[in-house]
Amino acid sequence: MSHVWSCGDENNDNQSGREWDTLTGTGAASVVTPLHGGGAFGQRAWKVNHAGAAITHQTHQFGASGNSGNEWYEGTAVQWDTLPGAECVFFAILGPIAGFIDCRLTTGGVIRLYRSDTNVQLGSDGPTLSTGTMYWIALGYNADGTAKLYVATTGGPMLLVATGAAPTVQSSVRIRRGIITSTTGVVTFDDATVNNSAGSANNVIPQETYIQAHRPNAAGDLNECSAGDYTSVDEVTSDEATTLAILDANNDDFDVNIEVSNIVFVIGVVNMRIPFVDVMIRERANSAASETWNARFKSQASGTVGTGPNQSHNDTTFQTNGDAAPRIPYAAETDPQTGAPNSLSKVATYQIGITATDATPDVEVTQMWGNVAYEYMAVRVNPPPVLSPNALGMTNDLLLKVA
Repeated sequence: MSHVWSCGDENNDNQSGREWDTLTGTGAASVVTPLHGGGAFGQRAWKVNHAGAAITHQTHQFGASGNSGNEWYEGTAVQWDTLPGAECVFFAILGPIAGFIDCRLTTGGVIRLYRSDTNVQLGSDGPTLSTGTMYWIALGYNADGTAKLYVATTGGPMLLVATGAAPTVQSSVRIRRGIITSTTGVVTFDDATVNNSAGSANNVIPQETYIQAHRPNAAGDLNECSAGDYTSVDEVTSDEATTLAILDANNDDFDVNIEVSNIVFVIGVVNMRIPFVDVMIRERANSAASETWNARFKSQASGTVGTGPNQSHNDTTFQTNGDAAPRIPYAAETDPQTGAPNSLSKVATYQIGITATDATPDVEVTQMWGNVAYEYMAVRVNPPPVLSPNALGMTNDLLLKVA
């Protein structure tokens, strides 16, 4: 595995346990029209608006307990409309109890990298971010404890703005974003993605990534459900038990075709690539006993099936991507038909699905979608050197040594 998890904030849903494990805090948070890319369906973003000092953040665990040795990389789109009233942690990689590293914004808009456990700044100040401008922010955490912070404007190259030493403990790693320090401010987040150093694809700092939720729009190759079809699992916001696709026998398969993209990119679709397709399954067991299943992906009708890891669920509470943390999707990083990278030309024929490997009790599926990621190949280097923030439309000239 190289790519691990993604979120497009697409489900028009501001609750814990849907796209993120938890939503925490007392501040005002809402789902809004996207700022990062656009489209006619399923495009949302997540906005935090604090008129008074408060804490509001999303958290998701993507690393398993005890899985040391990997290098972790995470990125997200962020736009500040009102700068924080105090220096504010807004994006972080966390361990099982406390943070490893985080990035902060000053009251003047300067971005900084910190070691969370000692509250020590790593490296020098980064550039000054402009309000009303969307940036791609990425954090890198290496197995040797090296931390890195990157910044890019939409459609621009990545800039390494700070680096330093961080803790080396990596168990149960999590991503967190929001207004994490109690303060005022208005900030909007969109697409987020997590990679690690395992495997041979997407095993680097994530470049700017547009993530669109592609919903079921037609029947796929197989429907062996005892009840339900693609219309049972196609909603933007999960209706939980109102409509269900039910798999009641071992090895039942259920496939659905998914929508084509009409996302509007800032600089067009020339040189775009699809680094991954995350198959997202929201389901429960029919009773408080353990059922198991696998997510499925194929790039064309009657095509070769890619199969995700075995997932289990042992209660009647709906969850996305399995019952226990880390709840991570099946990440299809290549076309199972060809073994080559996923192709823009085949998005219209993509199918996602589920196989019930143990359907006692029944596997009840309420929502399915594919997080299809779009990335500019033109800026996908790891990453290219940029000597001045002015190249990114930022203020604050810096002399930087890019590793």
